[in-house]
Amino acid sequence: MRDSLPCTQCGVPVRLLPQGWSEGDPLYCAEHIALTDRDPRFILPAAIRAAEKDMMQPASDLVDWCLPELTETFGYLLPGTVTYGCAFPKNGKTAFLSNNLHYWDQKGVRVWVMPTESRPKGLMTRLAAFRVGVPAEEALSRRLRVRMEQGDPVAMRQMTDLMAEFSRMSAELEADGGNIAIEPAPRLTREVFGRSVKAASAGGYGVVVVDHIDHIEADKGESEYSTSAGVQHDALEFAERFEIPILLMSQLNTSRTGRDALYRYRRPNPDWLWMKGVKDQIATTMFGVFRPMDPSVDDRVLQDAKDGRTEGWRVAMPHTMGVADMLSRFGGAKPDRTLLLDYRDGLLASKPGPDMLALEADRHGIYTGSPSAYPTWRAA
Repeated sequence: MRDSLPCTQCGVPVRLLPQGWSEGDPLYCAEHIALTDRDPRFILPAAIRAAEKDMMQPASDLVDWCLPELTETFGYLLPGTVTYGCAFPKNGKTAFLSNNLHYWDQKGVRVWVMPTESRPKGLMTRLAAFRVGVPAEEALSRRLRVRMEQGDPVAMRQMTDLMAEFSRMSAELEADGGNIAIEPAPRLTREVFGRSVKAASAGGYGVVVVDHIDHIEADKGESEYSTSAGVQHDALEFAERFEIPILLMSQLNTSRTGRDALYRYRRPNPDWLWMKGVKDQIATTMFGVFRPMDPSVDDRVLQDAKDGRTEGWRVAMPHTMGVADMLSRFGGAKPDRTLLLDYRDGLLASKPGPDMLALEADRHGIYTGSPSAYPTWRAA
């Protein structure tokens, strides 16, 4: 190697070569050393090549959602991005995710799942139930078995279909490995998360899902917040490095809803999200799942529910799941939109008729402002 080499920027001889430098790498003198790893002549061509690669990806390779209106609103699950799905406990996260897992399985999209609230057998039960049209909750709660043994002919047929589907799933796994993999570790730590995403990439999986990301075991000597923040940043790093979409299901924080007794039936507010500041930095897309309030509910029932004199579910729209856009950096076509979906026996479907949340404030004053505004209670 020569005693000196010219600076890539100005040609001045550089005699002290950086550690690890090899022939052909850019080289900078003391005046231009700040350009190391930042020179636009090298960075921008690589960025253009990457952008060209993105644009050349066939549409058939894009990962969409289980219903077309979801894809239209939130966009596709794109490589290198992190999406958050948010809800209060028992408000529909798992049901929403299960519908999409079933859809991706049917399309042949390979999904790597890290469950923190359920075990592998629970996910397999849900998937089998979806395939044969059996309500997943009936199977998981064993009510299906009870009804079958009591002689219910519908339950007998459903149990037969379910058991046959378990056999088919086993045969599929033996034949080609199937489309879904489940992280076997019982607790999700930062280390397990990293190993799991790397395994998903190595196995050629098209989507990584965590249900849910807030159930992270803190690293030794670190706070829960610090470990969780690290995992969020790891998610974006892994998504970009492995060019894979990552979907993180997250829990809304009940302590931030004030004294509103009907918070479960409100359109989710981004301020209700735990670690909002960190997740805002990470997310490309963020959506909330909730049980929407029925605009036609009787005034007395509404007031009784608000005051705690009757159950809150009485104010909810029957057989309806609300899904609200909370953040769309570039993937969504309808920012701030709220969708109403038909939800029966664990299955999501398009809901016919007008979007009731897009109507003007009705006589109850349940929703105020423009259709894109957060629903707020108008004080009497």
